[in-house]
Amino acid sequence: MMLNKFFYTSILILISIFLTSVFSPYAFAQSPIELAVTPPSAYIKVKQGSTATHTVVIENVSEQLLTIKPKIVDFSSNNQNGVPILSDTTRFPYFDFDQDSLQPITLPSKGKAELALKITVPSGVPNQEFPLTVLFESTPDTDFSVSAGETSVRSTIGSNLIVLVSSETAVATQLGITSFKTSGIVDSFRPITFTPVVTNTGYAATAASGSAKITDWQGKTVAEFVIRPVVVLGNSSRELEASSSTEAYTSVFRYKPLILLGMYKIQVDLTIQNQDQPIHLLQTKTIIALPISLVVVCFLIPFCWFGYKQYIRTT
Repeated sequence: MMLNKFFYTSILILISIFLTSVFSPYAFAQSPIELAVTPPSAYIKVKQGSTATHTVVIENVSEQLLTIKPKIVDFSSNNQNGVPILSDTTRFPYFDFDQDSLQPITLPSKGKAELALKITVPSGVPNQEFPLTVLFESTPDTDFSVSAGETSVRSTIGSNLIVLVSSETAVATQLGITSFKTSGIVDSFRPITFTPVVTNTGYAATAASGSAKITDWQGKTVAEFVIRPVVVLGNSSRELEASSSTEAYTSVFRYKPLILLGMYKIQVDLTIQNQDQPIHLLQTKTIIALPISLVVVCFLIPFCWFGYKQYIRTT
């Protein structure tokens, strides 16, 4: 029981880190921040045949009266850097209310309101994960002047909610590295670059972190990276990001010495959070570094010299 609680707490923390920055007020509005939402993200599990209630608190942090319209939409992964893609509606079928019944909320300056979302999951429905966003769009109670014209400035903020419908006590982890996004041969005068892609073929979000390194033909480690913790939604993919001693987080793992030569091995050690215990997934890829550009130059020099001699003879 404690392990399961720790697992879902870890998932929530990682989702908060991953999604909160994406759904900050600046992500939706060019106007000053007018709204604050709590929690910024949440992850809940609801078993078939049971009911749960999730409460979102919206606060007017502006100095004016606001009318706020709530709306619930689905989001999905872009299968690259984890930036969510919002849809216009939601397909989530287990709310105990019709979304059209969500009424606008009028809040004074510094006022707060709660939106309680009751979820009832009937028995016999399939296991499935639903990534949702509760959007709050605000407009001032009266229009005010902006620049040269009269307009109504809108601000929107989102609270992310991932609902896992599952009867399983321990959801099986189905995360794997499906690509390194790199060629097997590299020019000796070019850097080794790669971007690991992880794919979650399961239906539930999975948290992962880890490390990566590059070794040369002697087995010596020549580059090391720390993989940033990520959450991969069910049935989606995600490019991993890394930091080295000289670079901040980036999706491109890069190693550039003065010259590369011989065989190099990329090794990614992924730590996947599981209910029972962390799972380590180790995957490697071999790269051969050859002086391709030097060979091309050495070939072109006599060819050009031969062409030049022929030109001199004919003139």
